[in-house]
Order: sequence, then structure tokens, then C-alpha cells
Amino acid sequence: MLLSGVADGSPAVLFIDQLDAVATYSGRMQDNFDAVSDVLAEAAANPNLRIVLVVRTVDLEFDPRLRQLRADKERVGELKLGPYTPAQVLEALERSGIDPRSVQPVTLKLLEAPLHYAIFSQLGEENRMKSFATLPDLYERFTDQTIRNLRARVGSLNWISITGPLISHMSKNEVLAAPSSILRSADQAEVEALISAGVLFKEKSSVSFFHETYFDYLFAESFVAEGRDLRAFLVESGQTLFRRAQTRQVLEYLVRTNRTEFRETVVSLFSDDSVRSHLLDIPITLLRQLEASPDDWEPLKAIAFGTSWKSEHLLSLLALPTWFDAADALGDWEGMLADESSSKRVANQFISAARERPIRVSQLVRPHLGESAFWDSVASSLLGWSLRPELVPLAVEILEGGHSDGLRGPIAVNSDFWSVLYTMSKESPADAATVTGAYLRRVLFLSSKDGVANPFESEYLPSYSSSGGEEIILNIASGAPERFIDEVLPFIIRVSEDTADQAASDEFRSGSCWRYRWPGEPHGIDGVLFFGVETALQSLNDRNAADLLKILYPLMTSDFEEIRFLACRALTSYSLADDAIRWLVSDQRNLELGYASGPRWATRDLLIAATATCASDLLVTISRILLEYYPSYERSTWGWKSFGRAQLELLTGIVPERRSSTVVRRIQELERKFGYQSLEAPQGVTSGTVGAPVPQEAVKHMSDAQWLEAIRTHDSDKVEWSHEDGPRGGLRELSSLLGQCATAEPKRFVRIGMALDDRTYAAHVGSIIRAVADKIQVTLLTELCVHGRELAGQDLGREICWAIQEVAADATDELIEILISCASDDDPAEEQARTRAEGEDPYYGGDLSTAGLNCTRGAAANAAASIIFAQPERSGQILELVRKLSVDPIMAVRVRTSEAILALLNTHPDQALEIANDMFTSATLDIFDSRETAELLKHACLRAPRIFSTHLARALQTDGPGAKRAGYPWIVAYINGALEDPAPRAISELNSGARAGVAKVLANSSGVAPEVLAFLLNDDDSEVHDTAARALRHTHELEPAAAENLIQEFISSLAFAKNMENLFVSLDRATFVLPPSTIVACERCVETQDLALGDIRTSDALLSTHLIATVLRLYKQGDTTTRRRCLDIIDRLAETAAYGLEGALDQERI
Repeated sequence: MLLSGVADGSPAVLFIDQLDAVATYSGRMQDNFDAVSDVLAEAAANPNLRIVLVVRTVDLEFDPRLRQLRADKERVGELKLGPYTPAQVLEALERSGIDPRSVQPVTLKLLEAPLHYAIFSQLGEENRMKSFATLPDLYERFTDQTIRNLRARVGSLNWISITGPLISHMSKNEVLAAPSSILRSADQAEVEALISAGVLFKEKSSVSFFHETYFDYLFAESFVAEGRDLRAFLVESGQTLFRRAQTRQVLEYLVRTNRTEFRETVVSLFSDDSVRSHLLDIPITLLRQLEASPDDWEPLKAIAFGTSWKSEHLLSLLALPTWFDAADALGDWEGMLADESSSKRVANQFISAARERPIRVSQLVRPHLGESAFWDSVASSLLGWSLRPELVPLAVEILEGGHSDGLRGPIAVNSDFWSVLYTMSKESPADAATVTGAYLRRVLFLSSKDGVANPFESEYLPSYSSSGGEEIILNIASGAPERFIDEVLPFIIRVSEDTADQAASDEFRSGSCWRYRWPGEPHGIDGVLFFGVETALQSLNDRNAADLLKILYPLMTSDFEEIRFLACRALTSYSLADDAIRWLVSDQRNLELGYASGPRWATRDLLIAATATCASDLLVTISRILLEYYPSYERSTWGWKSFGRAQLELLTGIVPERRSSTVVRRIQELERKFGYQSLEAPQGVTSGTVGAPVPQEAVKHMSDAQWLEAIRTHDSDKVEWSHEDGPRGGLRELSSLLGQCATAEPKRFVRIGMALDDRTYAAHVGSIIRAVADKIQVTLLTELCVHGRELAGQDLGREICWAIQEVAADATDELIEILISCASDDDPAEEQARTRAEGEDPYYGGDLSTAGLNCTRGAAANAAASIIFAQPERSGQILELVRKLSVDPIMAVRVRTSEAILALLNTHPDQALEIANDMFTSATLDIFDSRETAELLKHACLRAPRIFSTHLARALQTDGPGAKRAGYPWIVAYINGALEDPAPRAISELNSGARAGVAKVLANSSGVAPEVLAFLLNDDDSEVHDTAARALRHTHELEPAAAENLIQEFISSLAFAKNMENLFVSLDRATFVLPPSTIVACERCVETQDLALGDIRTSDALLSTHLIATVLRLYKQGDTTTRRRCLDIIDRLAETAAYGLEGALDQERI
């Protein structure tokens, strides 16, 4: 209570810094976290106290105890100190009296890191005006200024004699602090001056630099100044993780000061196989950051085309623009691509580089198109991964040349061709339209070659897109209408021509694709392509009348109905009234353009647009033609009822203010014939639900009498599909509505239910019973159930049993009598779970338990169980009911009765065991295929193992899922020593199904029966050992010794290779010191997974993050031998570019 005592009731705050020291991720003092927990508990008991915990993000994310603390949002707030925003940097500079305009832009970016800003703020005004691109740039100026200022203040400063011993000790011992005694021979005034200036930090008997990165900088500076060899230094110094930061700083220093020596050092490192791979990861990273030149690439070529993992990592540089250019400047690309071996090694880099160097890539790839299957795959990958506007001419050649047939997006399994155009459709829709045109032309060629007229019926152009192709096409059409028309319209016309039938002399021809159209945005690629052309034709607003007519003329004169439709829709959108009317009157077939649900509605829309402004003589002409127009169908013997319908639709398209008196009179005549409201715009394909026959809004105003009248009126299940408010159902839908209303007004609707006296309305009474069961007094429910039983007999048995189950805790003698009666109902008459619908699976998916839930006697068994559990004193009244149902001829009913027998074990154990024995003895093997019977068998075996071991043995011998369920009671009996003959005593005696059932149980109880779990982990059946391996997810919950034993068994088991992630996810959550066998598990993981750990497309990448965290914990907590083994693992992870490794290693120093 020291903290609260010091505070003495006043507000107080305690800062706990460097919490990473006790985090599991550090592996050093993780047990000391208990002290932190004690402080937090003390603070929780004293509202005046606040605790501020300072911790690294990596520890917060990896330590399960810190994650749990972070999740307590009521007690814990979080403040993340990350980089400054550009605005915050400017504000800080102004508040410090520094004019932001005097700071170079590159420096402003650098200052977003708090450490960088802190160093910069200590520089003098003259120094701050210089350009700083990196932290070492800042350190160099800071060091010069510090030395100069201190010498001026102290009189002398032997910088090397002070910093040299510190650097040497820290590097040699791989620490970030040194004993202060090291500086005993130095001038103490100078030492104190450095401490006062904040360069050194002294704590008790140790001295360190103010930040570890400054130590790295000074080490690199002295290392290079002394002319030391980095390769030799690393090989001789153990190559631990501590050397990574030093390696990086030396190489960065050389990049800035001596590029030639940098190249030589890098080549030296890569040429020596004794240099650890995790250290070589650093020069690779730096090479990626370089503005590379030909001189940088030249010395690396020989290594890059070697056979080691280093070669592949160096070749990956060529994907970067500057490295691509460096190789190109040397003329290397032509040679690499011409050679069969090297071309395959650089193909991925070449494809990636195309994103930044598309024109040059086009030039390089053209000579190889069609050369081989390999080059066709390169061409497809170029389009899939790197398509850019500059690559579009090449893309057209690739597509039309057949070099990428079957092209699809490269990432998602459900991608298709359209996903390739996703980004381009938004950023460069005209280019996307060009690629679309090439694709459609290729599709036409391939389908025609196969003799298929409609490409949507071929394998080459699916009408459904799994990647949002419809939206992509519409984006292209709206973003680049003219180009879309140029590229897609010819396809539409060609498909229409190829799929058209012969037509009557007074009709257009039409193709099969777009003959039947619906208003609105369609679904499917075929419909969207057509709709896209339609919208594109309506979007040419920047064209003059002459240009528009020139574009539309071929459509206006086409012999195909769908093409004329497009012309009609386009003319509707522009101020071409006179031309539109002339076109309409030029061909009477133009009057029949529209949709499947409105065959002349497009023509009508055009009339509305054109008649508002067309010339008077043209208006007279079109009026005359329409007044005389009767399509052939209306003149036929079977169409006489529609005579004049087309005329009504078209005449009303003339705007009212310009209708002649003759037109007005004719419209009035036709409206009287067909009805004033008969004209409705055609609708697209819609969906909906069948509503109740009583409008929802009327329900709240209905009296009891009106409800009863509605019930008597709607006494059939006939659906009124043509109702003006949508489809309206009958008795079934009304019954559902009654149930909803009864929930809100239970007593009222009980009254209504009691008033129903005809068996026809039994469903309504059943709905009311289900709705009100738990909302009214038991006496009233009893009356309703009695009424339902008398009214409908067995028809409402299920509903009544369900209602009794709802009120089991308050069930009365009368309700129990009704329940006993329902238990003798005929439902079910057959084993529904074993009855197949025509050509389908069994009802209820073959599940006996679900089938039992949905029948009357099964529902009675459920209710009986609920009553026994809720009112044990009434179990005697129900005992014989349970006995009867336990030997029901239907297995589904017996399954549901198992819970009632289980309940009787609490009140009548002997009778319950007798009933259970009789049930199992007379049942088929199906009885064992349910959770309920497995639970009953488990308890029965524990209470009477001699009797029920026979039934357990029978269940275990089945071939079906019953054996798997029987694994549960077997393992419970095994653990409790309750197995007797003839039940198997050893796990090896069970069949694979039963072993899988045991594995499922132990997967959530890994601490019990470890010898059984060990056997299952090595089971020959993959389902069994994979299921057992789930137990490893709970390794962190075990005692360390038990965890060690389990890990040892798992490592050598058949289950390990496929299920190792279970272990590493759990170890990531462990708060104890990792067991010794963990290192072996890590080694086996790397051996097994290898390259997969770097593939972000698979779940192995996630495994990689957990594995890395585990290895780093082992490294920190381990001895020299363990650390060396960890480094071997880290090396292999570096070679495979394991996901998350670089970021994790950047956090490490020891």
C-alpha cells in the first residue's frame, strides 16, 4: 500500500516505463509482471490513483496479459505515440521559434519521427537550414555541433577517448550500456559535460548513449574510419541479432560516403557462405532503397544468376524501376529474355516492372509473343498484374492474338476477365473500353470457330461475373461512352446477326440475346453490355446534331429490332425532334420498340420527347399515322380484345398541349374502353414476399369482430398474385399475422382464438398458442390448449406440447394430463429423418434429433424433460409417459426422450436406468446417432457401468456417425475408470469413427488422458489426428511440464505437418517460460513449411507471424546453444522471405 500511502488521498499518478522488460515478448523478466499486476490492483482500490504504463506496440500486441489489459475499455485508455503529422511538425517548429519556410521539404518529412525532431531541435540556426534526408545526416551534424560547443565551453574534449571505449565495450558484449568504470581514465569534466549535454546517460554505475541508434551511428562512423572489414567482423563476432543494426548502420554510412566501397562490401558479404542469412537480409533491403545505377548492378549479376537463395533475392531487385533501368542501360534485358533459363528466372520481376516501365516492357516483350507457352503465360500475367494505359496497345495484340485465352484476375479465386479491368475502369475508362473490345472480338472468334453463334452459350464468355463485372462494364460505359460504343456496339450487332431468326415481312429480325428486355439496370454480362451501349449512346452530349445523326444512322436503318431500339433510346436523349419524327414515320416497325413488359414503350418515350418541339407538319403526319395504326396482332381473331391498345399507348405519347381535337377524342374513347388508369410504365424484374390478406396498416384498427370476419373470409391458401399492393396470401399468411399480433396483445387474441369454433381455423388457434404461451397466466393457457385440443384434435398436438414446455416451471395437473394425451398422438407416423423427398436428401438432413423436435410425440418428450428439470416433485406423474416414449417405434422420438430420462436420473435413478436400458436394448443402431443419447449413455455408464458397457460397445461398433458420438461417453468412462466388458478398454480397439469422437472431446480438454491424446495425434486416419491436433490450441492453459510432454508428442506425430499452427498460436499466448521442446517444434516447422511461410496468399503466412514471435522469445530466454539454433531458424526464415520477419527483427537488439 506504499503508493496509496504516499498519495494520502490526493490525486496521484505513477508512470511505469519500459514495461517491455516484463513482457513475454522480451523473454527476460516476464514473471515480474505480477508486481505490475499488484500495482494495478492497488490503483483499482484507490480511485484517486492513476497509472500510466509505457510499452512498445510490439509488446502490447504480442503479450496476452497486456492484450487482456488493453481490452478492458472501462478501466484502460490508450494513447498511441506515433509519427507526427505534417501539420504537427509545422506547429512545433513555429512554437519553437523556427520558421518552417527555412526548413528543407525533405527535412520536414524526416522530422515526422519524434526522435528526429528532437535531434533537429538541438541544432543551431545555421545547421537547421541544411538538408537532412536521413537520421545519420542529422547525427553527423549534431555530433559536429556538440563537439564544437563542448570544446568551447569546457576548453577541451577528447571525443574518441570517451566514446571509443563505450562503443567498443557495447559492441563486444552486445549491450547498450557500459560500466562507468570504463571512463575512469577519461577527463571526468569532459564526461560530465557530455552527460550534461544529453549525449550520455548515466544511471547508477552504468553509462549509455541517449539513444541506441546514436550508438549504431557512432559505431559505424568509427568502424569505417578504422578501415575495418564488415564481413570479417560479422563472421568473427557471432552474427547475432545485435549485429543487425550495426550492419545496417555501416552499410548506410558507406552508401552516403563511399559508394564504391559499399558495392565491394555487399559483394563480399554475398560471396561468403559463412555470413548468416538474416544479416544478408539487411543489404538486400538497402539495395532496394537505392537509386541504382549500372555500376551497382554490374558486380551483382554473377551472384544474382547463381543457384542459392541469395540469387533469387538479388534478382527480385529487377522488379524495381531503378534496378530495371540499371540492367537495361547495360543491355542486359534483351539477353536475359532471349535465354530460356534466365527468362524464366526474371519473368516475375519483368512483369512487376511493367507497372512503372510499361512502354519499355512492351518493346521487350513484343518479339516473343507466341513464341512458346511460357511467353503466353508471361503475356497473361502482364495483363493480370500490371495492366496500365501504356500497355493497352500490347494488350490488344495479346488478346486478339490468342496469347491470353482464359485470362482472369490474378488474386482472388473467384476472379475473371473483368477483374483485370477493375482499376482501369475507374482511372482510364477509355483504355478499359479498348481492352474490352479486343476481348470481345477474341471471344467471337473462338465461339464462331466452335460453331456457337451466341458467345454467351460458349465457354469463352460467361454471362455471370463473379468479380463484379457488371459494375466494371457500366463504369467503362459511363466514363468513356464514345470509345465504349466503338468497341462494344460492333459486338452487339454481330451477335444479333448471328443469332437472329427469320421474321415476318412486317417485323424486324431479332437475335436471341437481347430479344427480351426489361427496363432498368439488368443483371448478367450479356444484359449489361447491351445496357452499357444504350447508356453510352445517350451520353454523347458534346456532339452536334450532324455528328450524332452520323453515329446513329447505321442503327436507325438496321434490320434488327434490338439495334433499332438502341437508336430509339438515343434519339430520345437529344434535341433531334424533327429527325426523330421523320424516322418514326419512315418505317411503321419503329412504332413497336420497347420491352418485354411494354413492347412499344421506348417509342412512346421518344414521342413524348419529340412532339414537344417538332415542326407542326411533322406533328400532323405522326398524328395521322398513329390514328390509323393497329398492329397485326390486334387485327387478328385472338387479339380483338386488345384492339386499339397500341394506339392508346402511342397517342398518349403526344404531349397534351399539342394534341389535335381528333387525337383528344380518340384517346378519350380508348380510355373508356381500357380504363383511365390502364397505362402503366413497364416494370423490370422484381421480387417480393406474399403478404397477409389483411393490410398491415389496418391491423391496429381492427376490432375482434373484424378479425373474426377476416378469418372467415380468408379460409383458403389461395394466393392473389395480381393484387395492386403485391401478392396477397390466404389462411397461412393470415395465421402468421395473427401470431405476430397475439404477441403484442396476448389476452385479446386468446379471446379471439377461443371464439373460433370451426376446425378450418385450427391453424389460427395454433399460431395464437405459440405466440402467447409465456405471456399469459397458466390457467388461461390451459383453457386455450383444451379448446385447441377439442377443436382440432391431434392437429395442434405439437403447438400444445411446445406451449407446455414454455411454462414447464408452472405446469399444472391439467396441463400434464393434456401432455400425456398428446404423447399418444399419431404424429409421427414414420421415421421422417430416414424418408427421402423425391430426388433429395432425407428430411431434416437425416438428423433424428431435429426430426424429433418437429413432431408431436417428440415435442411431448421435450416438454416432459423440461417439467422434470423444473418441477422434480412432479416427476412421478410423468414417469410412465417417459417409459412409454422411450420404446416408441420411431427412433426420433426416443432420441428426444433421452433428455427426459436424464432428468429422471435426478429423481428416480433406478427407474431411469431401467428405462434407459430398455430403450437402448430394443433400439436400432440409429439411436446412438444423436447428442442426447450420447449424453444419456455417458451418465448411465458412470452410474451402472456393468449394464451399460454392453450398449456402449454396441454403439462403438457402428460404422456410421453413431460411433463418433459414442467416442464421447467412452472417453468419459475411460477417464473415470468406468469401462467394463464388453466395452473396449484401450483407444487402439476403437474404430476410426469412435476415435474421431474421442479426439473431438480431447481437443477441448488437452490436460486429461494425455496418453490417449498422444495415440490419437499419431493415428493413421487423417480426420482423427487432425481433430486431435486441435488440443494444441490449449497448450498455453497447461502447466509447463504438461505442455512440454504434449509438445514432444505432437512434434513426432503425423498430425504435426498439417496442424502446427495450432501449437504456435497457443505458444504466442503462453505466459510461462517456453518449454525446451519448443525449439524442436520451430525447427520442424521450418523444415516442413519452408517457402510457404513467405507466401502471403496462404494461411502459412499467418503461421509465420506466430512462429517468428515464438522463435524470438526463445532467443531472448535461451542459452548460447538455444540462441544459435534460433539463429539457424531465423536464417531459414530470411531465406524464404517469411512474412513479418523483417518488421519483427527490426524491434530486436539482444
